[in-house]
Amino acid sequence: MTGSDYLTNYGPLKTKKTYESCLVPSKDRPRRIFFGRDPLGRRSLLVHKPTPSLPYILLASVSGGVDARYDFEELSTEFIFCLDLSAPFNFQEEFASRLVSLPRRSDESNESVTRFAEPSKVNPFLPLSDDIYMINSLAQVPKHLVKAVDDLIFHLDQSVMQQVQDIPQKSETKGKARVAVLFSGGIDSTVITYLAHRHIAFDEPIDLLNVAFENPRKIRLQAEGKPGGVTKRHKKRPTETVEPRSHTSYNVPDRITGLQELEELRRLCPERIWNFLQLEIDRIPTRNLGRDDRVTSAHGKETRHPFLSLTVLNFLANLPVHHKMDPRLEVGLGDKMLLRLAAWKLGLVEASQRKKRAMQFGSHSARMDGERRGDIIIE
Repeated sequence: MTGSDYLTNYGPLKTKKTYESCLVPSKDRPRRIFFGRDPLGRRSLLVHKPTPSLPYILLASVSGGVDARYDFEELSTEFIFCLDLSAPFNFQEEFASRLVSLPRRSDESNESVTRFAEPSKVNPFLPLSDDIYMINSLAQVPKHLVKAVDDLIFHLDQSVMQQVQDIPQKSETKGKARVAVLFSGGIDSTVITYLAHRHIAFDEPIDLLNVAFENPRKIRLQAEGKPGGVTKRHKKRPTETVEPRSHTSYNVPDRITGLQELEELRRLCPERIWNFLQLEIDRIPTRNLGRDDRVTSAHGKETRHPFLSLTVLNFLANLPVHHKMDPRLEVGLGDKMLLRLAAWKLGLVEASQRKKRAMQFGSHSARMDGERRGDIIIE
């Protein structure tokens, strides 16, 4: 039996939206329990395997508490797991032999179900460069990309709708937002925000969370000057005294583009109240979707990832590369070309032309303590 066989036979796992982490008893195979995570690891699932001090298995999405005897590890996304409880056994000594790792799919699996078992492989086809039409404007979609642009908008719109349509209303107070978008003002977050607007009642606000980081290295340079010399920009200027700043400026690039894109959203969607929330943070941790899910869940929130919908990923993976980008074109046109064409078609003209900026530079979190490769642990 494979994980995809299980997906075929058991309905609760077929839903492409909710299949993110699960624990389901088997109906046809009594005393067997199946559990696993989605292949992208969007939801956390930790496992404590039997140890001498705690000889039992424990699955938890957040934690098991502060007991130091728990030995939790993140469950792998590579398999669906089956724990066989069909016969008595010594839990600690025989546990490893009773826990079976099932491959997510087999060659004979039902494709209509198991296409959500794992992301599709990227289409490697590349035509000769002379055969690829070069676009010169986002305002006109080339004929060979019309369907791809329309399909991208459709799949992203469906993904966003599934993420926002069933969020419970915990407060009866009007004017309370249920949805917040991590919002830099870049093309990705703006498209998601605009599509969310389509599926949330107009009298309900949407929070836009704009993050900026206090960068100790930049603060030191502002106060003390550049060790060992001055910047190239100041070499041609007369010598001037650098006065230490009494406060930190969070007017970083992502804050500026966020405010600019806020105005475009207000023009396109005047009926919506947009709450632009400026989050100023002094440190950034390492990224991990499972870890992020545990942190937000512990605070009673849930992160949702429209771009990581398996439907969206499979659609994009199956498109030829030259339908998604064109490295011959300038930055702001050829990079994220398909998404830029879709954004323009949606009316997000300013966002469609905004150049990609890495989060660590847009938010000023890069090289916070002067490290060269960004690999120094910040306590």
